[in-house]
Amino acid sequence: MQEGKATNTKNVILIPALDPERGPLVDLVSKLLSYDFLSVLLVDDGSSTEKKSVFKECKALGCDVISYDVNRGKGYALRRGFSEVLSKEDVYGEADVITADSDGQHTVEDILKVREEMAAHKGAFVLGVRDFSSESAKENVPPKSLKGNRFTSKLFKYMYGREMVDTQTGLRGIPHDLLSDAIKIKGDRYQYEMKALIRAVRSDIEIIETPIEVIYMDNNKGTHFRPIRDSLKIIGVIISQFLKYSLVSLSSSLVDIVAFTMLSAMLAHVIPVEHIIVSTYVARGISGAFNFLMNRRVVFGAGKTALLPSIIKYILIAVLIASLSALIVNGLFLILGWNKTVIKIIVDTLLFFVSYKLQQAFVFNRHPRQPRKQ
Repeated sequence: MQEGKATNTKNVILIPALDPERGPLVDLVSKLLSYDFLSVLLVDDGSSTEKKSVFKECKALGCDVISYDVNRGKGYALRRGFSEVLSKEDVYGEADVITADSDGQHTVEDILKVREEMAAHKGAFVLGVRDFSSESAKENVPPKSLKGNRFTSKLFKYMYGREMVDTQTGLRGIPHDLLSDAIKIKGDRYQYEMKALIRAVRSDIEIIETPIEVIYMDNNKGTHFRPIRDSLKIIGVIISQFLKYSLVSLSSSLVDIVAFTMLSAMLAHVIPVEHIIVSTYVARGISGAFNFLMNRRVVFGAGKTALLPSIIKYILIAVLIASLSALIVNGLFLILGWNKTVIKIIVDTLLFFVSYKLQQAFVFNRHPRQPRKQ
């Protein structure tokens, strides 16, 4: 750590790096060290021998450097940096952390903007976001990266009900109070940052987005992002909530069938005429309660929301979906004359997605719309 730095700024700049190009990293570090940050902390994520000199040069300039021999991935490097800040309280105190990339995508001016937002919004998770709809982005961003970022932003909005300008930005401001939670998030590569963003949204943490420059140097050739493998992992992380929702729905159907089978067998001799109707309603009530509780806690993570209002809204939506299913299936059958079972499968599949969105937005919504920094 550079001597003589003011420690009242409470900011550590954390830069994970794998085989970095000397120019962009040394230039960024040199500029950062001219400001009153508490420390610039580099994590050498298992870089090759020929690149070790870059880290030695940065350390000579005044950086703190963490090194290990085997590449573990960006997520691991970030957690390692967070752990370093937390474990050395005598050095870093209760410092907030600003993460930045090593490939020249983040300027000092943008890092300072994130620091200003952290100072203005204590405890908020600050994102330096790129506007991929701008003319500059269209000219400078590789087409695959541009389409990928747009796709993940739209998918994120559908899955979590929050519109995020840039879901994959590496320029982030993490308050000290969130670091302990950040090191518990799993994922060693690029999926880690998506998991951290999802965790922030689901935990009602205030998220501030501040615009930054869109910079892709040399067509982003310095990136270690694996387009197919890492993209699939990130998409898998985004849709994980919907996959849980689907699994819970399937489990609820099994609960319904098992409960109906057991109840009808027990009641057949007690109420021979009505036992099927009674068993159907009771089994549906049991499976509905199971579905509600699992969605509330496991799928949407809304265990702290008010129970009674959620139950009422859940029942209303269940009635709405059932009514829509009956009306649409009947209408399409009369109009098209198709097989009723085929029509019901198609309609209920579409309504399955509608139900997900309604439950997310109205039943288990814990995320009121937050103002976005313009």
